[in-house]
Amino acid sequence: MQLNAINKWGKDRPADLSKIVQPTLIINGDHDRMVPTENSYDLANRIADSKLEIFDQAGHGSLFQYPNEFVQMAHKFLS
Repeated sequence: MQLNAINKWGKDRPADLSKIVQPTLIINGDHDRMVPTENSYDLANRIADSKLEIFDQAGHGSLFQYPNEFVQMAHKFLS
């Protein structure tokens, strides 16, 4: 079901993300097979006050593969 939603989302017209005004932290792995990493770069470019963090040698569960680093990033972002 999730893969069907992602596939449909990939074929839809891009959503207008200019309405998102709060700071946004975007996390992804550089080897994410479910949600391609280039989509995270696109997302970061379309959300004005966003910060993008890409974990090296990580897949879809990058925040679980690097839990300590993720917590530090999240804490810094929320501070």
